[in-house]
Amino acid sequence: SYAVRAIDETVNTVRSNTRAIDVTVELHDQDGNVVGSAVGSSGEIAVPNAKLWWPYTMVQNDRDAGYLYKLVATSYDSGSNERDVYRLNVGIRTISWTDRQFLINNKPFYFRGFGRHEDFNVRGKGIDNVMLVKDHNLIKWVGANSYRTSHYPYAEEIMDLTDRLGIVIIDEVPAVSINGFGAGLLANHKQQLKELIQRDKNRPSVVMWSVSNEPRSDRPESEPYFKEIFAWTRSLDSTRPVTCVVAVDFSLD
Repeated sequence: SYAVRAIDETVNTVRSNTRAIDVTVELHDQDGNVVGSAVGSSGEIAVPNAKLWWPYTMVQNDRDAGYLYKLVATSYDSGSNERDVYRLNVGIRTISWTDRQFLINNKPFYFRGFGRHEDFNVRGKGIDNVMLVKDHNLIKWVGANSYRTSHYPYAEEIMDLTDRLGIVIIDEVPAVSINGFGAGLLANHKQQLKELIQRDKNRPSVVMWSVSNEPRSDRPESEPYFKEIFAWTRSLDSTRPVTCVVAVDFSLD
């Protein structure tokens, strides 16, 4: 795991069976220049004068939105002379929040968007690259800057596009109208959150985790259930806020 901040080269190798595997990591800008590097399977990379990832509504020119670097991790086995390379697009940005504001790169951000769905009335449910581009162009055309992935994790192709376009995402697990709140549901719910966060934790467009959509939160047994769900989510990622979509009468919730 790597954090793109400052270099720490305390770990230089990982071991596979009995042989040491050398690991190097480089961060490339969009022109292919190496702007930071490190040795080892974990650490930090410092990027001087970094170009930040911004939502498209917070910049004057669309070309300045959604700036992505490429993290290139290379493992090398000197015994077999084999090399493996993994590439990951990453953005550099901060998020923070108070009881009144949500901030991206220390500037206030106001969510204007939708609870979107991953289908289209002409093609049905599934990935259609043409309709995907059309849909996100419409999002920008109406001036929206964000949406929630109602009500499940979206395809990675969609998430790749929001990263590049600078559209902000509230990432949701498939926990719709849940009730019962038993041990089996809790275990499955926690596993779904773990898989979602493991997959999308490095995406700059993802700024918040949504743990459920319209659960029966008016039932007494929901309180200890969601206390555990929220604590579990924060234990997996403390850098993003956690939310839940509630649709019952607040006097009952």
